[in-house]
Amino acid sequence: MTESEAIACTLDPEARKHRREELRGGLLSRVLEAHELADGWALALPMGSEDEARAFVVFEEGCCGFARYAVRRDDAAGRVWLEIRGPEGTREFVARNLPAGLLASDAPLRRAGL
Repeated sequence: MTESEAIACTLDPEARKHRREELRGGLLSRVLEAHELADGWALALPMGSEDEARAFVVFEEGCCGFARYAVRRDDAAGRVWLEIRGPEGTREFVARNLPAGLLASDAPLRRAGL
């Protein structure tokens, strides 16, 4: 298996398109900021998004098992963090699936380089 084959979603193309639209109109539309990590992304969501973020993880583990997911609360900042990490290529895979504009220069993107 090549590296590019390892970083892939197992949903068929139609289901993947539907899932992407669903996420862009739902959970990902509420991303407050995105921190680029060395091996993925950390997405800040408003407090109250924890259950939805955990449901996201359960679903995504079934079709994008190459990635590691974590959800954590930051009560002090009033945010929930969704981390998506994985092998080389994960960061680019996730970026291709984020909503248009989130990674634009005027978006609240933070390159943490962690």
